[in-house]
Amino acid sequence: MQPGLESSKDTATLVADGRFFDIFMPREINLFKQKTLEHVKSRESLEPLPGLGLFLMRLFPIQGSQVDPEEMDTAAIARHMNELLRSALRYSDIPGQLGAFEFLAVAREMELENAPLIAQRLINRASRSRVLEGYNIGVRLGFVIYPLSPQPDLLPAEWPTLIELAHALTLAADQDASFSGLGVVPGDLQDSPIIPEIDLISLALTDVSALANAGILDLSKINLKE
Repeated sequence: MQPGLESSKDTATLVADGRFFDIFMPREINLFKQKTLEHVKSRESLEPLPGLGLFLMRLFPIQGSQVDPEEMDTAAIARHMNELLRSALRYSDIPGQLGAFEFLAVAREMELENAPLIAQRLINRASRSRVLEGYNIGVRLGFVIYPLSPQPDLLPAEWPTLIELAHALTLAADQDASFSGLGVVPGDLQDSPIIPEIDLISLALTDVSALANAGILDLSKINLKE
């Protein structure tokens, strides 16, 4: 597993940063919780509603890289990643930056079946980036689609746990060379047991494969496509 890039240089601020997400994410989580609960209460079809897609892209030095992270132009990399994210998202979606080498794309009102397509697009464009290639930088992607349960109960202030899960999924991709991205979406709403979302996230951090095998969550592996 490759270590993450670290740098003491200031990072460039994209359209959205941590302070923005601290305000934005609780509001979005509340919105999707209400929509899901109203949908279930109305006894309408349990076909999944559009969700909130969180796509975390983590940059890392490719093994054998001779580039010193301290010598990287982090502002230029951040600007490039902003352009890359924007090119792969809709106008209503939000690109942002969480750390020097961690970038977040938030896809709003996203159909669940589109999640792997967005992840694939992000991975493919990053793999073709001459800027990242010039620094010998690789990319891992982890994505989470919220809500994770037909009875969503995640406290809005707990939204960083979703990012923690997305980050853990990027690390899982580090450990398996067969894919570059890994994501989770809700399983079959009709058959899913009701597990508090904070517990569901905790279980996923421990053994996401077990939840996938039980049909509570669906795993999606993203491979590079030429």
